[in-house]
Amino acid sequence: MKKTMITLIAMIMIGTITTNAQSFWTEHDVRVSEHGVATVYSQIQYTYTIKETGFSLSPYVSTDYSWHEGLLFGNYQYEIFSGGVGAGLELINGKAGFRWSPWLRIAPEVDPYEGGILEILSQWEFGTGKGNYWYSNSLIYQARPDEEISGQFGFIHRRFYGVGPVGGIKWKNEKDFSITLKLGLFRDFEFDTVNLTPILTITF
Repeated sequence: MKKTMITLIAMIMIGTITTNAQSFWTEHDVRVSEHGVATVYSQIQYTYTIKETGFSLSPYVSTDYSWHEGLLFGNYQYEIFSGGVGAGLELINGKAGFRWSPWLRIAPEVDPYEGGILEILSQWEFGTGKGNYWYSNSLIYQARPDEEISGQFGFIHRRFYGVGPVGGIKWKNEKDFSITLKLGLFRDFEFDTVNLTPILTITF
């Protein structure tokens, strides 16, 4: 099963590269609990947009080095609204299972003078077995998004992390390459702990 999962991930990545993916996104964070336990979580996604239709395809993989998943998303965007559904496989303790994931994003311009954008994003994932689910709901304001350096702040509620404030800065160049570094402090009521989490995001 592990070889099957690795093969699926490789096919997704190679297949997307050969279709000239239009954008690449990767995010990495380190969730450090108050007990000193650090968990590294990594995500990678390519997006290939079907011109002038609003539709796109996004192969996606993520791992915390003890759990892995590979999904293929079909997405649609209309003005400030976007959403999609993905499906694929996950690998937990050497066992593979089906996993699917819906998501919805609304990103209106809320400050016409500065061009500020308020992003409301909800992501859910459902796997095989009882209690096998994940969610991430966020409300993030980005000030002056067209500037080379801009600020971001808001709140995130994410399973295994908790709920709390997050803030950081984003740097981008004229070729759509950007780096965002945020820091979040989350209270996890489900597992009764506090997590300090730096988050690094790269897009191009």
